[in-house]
Amino acid sequence: MAAKDDYLLDYLLDMGVVSNEQLEPARASAEASGEGVIDTLVKKKVIRATDVGQAKAAQFGCEFVNLGDVRLSDEVIAAVPRHIAKRYRAVPISKSGNTIAVAVTDPSDLDTIDSLQRSITGDIEFKVAMDEDIDLALNKYYGAGDDTPNSVMQDITEGDVEVERSSKSVT
Repeated sequence: MAAKDDYLLDYLLDMGVVSNEQLEPARASAEASGEGVIDTLVKKKVIRATDVGQAKAAQFGCEFVNLGDVRLSDEVIAAVPRHIAKRYRAVPISKSGNTIAVAVTDPSDLDTIDSLQRSITGDIEFKVAMDEDIDLALNKYYGAGDDTPNSVMQDITEGDVEVERSSKSVT
């Protein structure tokens, strides 16, 4: 995450969540440990993971959402198939007309954003949520394991199925 730290640090500084005086020792500690500055600040409880999520949202002009406060309807859940939601760690949170609001953890992950735009019918409005909240919502609304009977059946029905007709005749 070190490459992404710089833009997030700027936003965290602008938000007043961290000061330059707190940042310098964190940079030294991060360099010594080999982890990112943001991770070091969170680990040392200088900033909260929620602050990082809010900075990501601000950077990309997205709204930050607390998924624990959101109740999803069956219609909203059905807007993003289970295999898409799980694969891209994306939780649909609302639907209005042809637009689906989808929560992701990292709006800078262009591969995920592009894949979701190609995989979901309609317009997508991206929002940002915490990693833990995404995991909890995926488990709550789409199931915890990948080997539940419903998910196995869904995987079977989503795959390409070829049916061959036997050339033998029954007499």
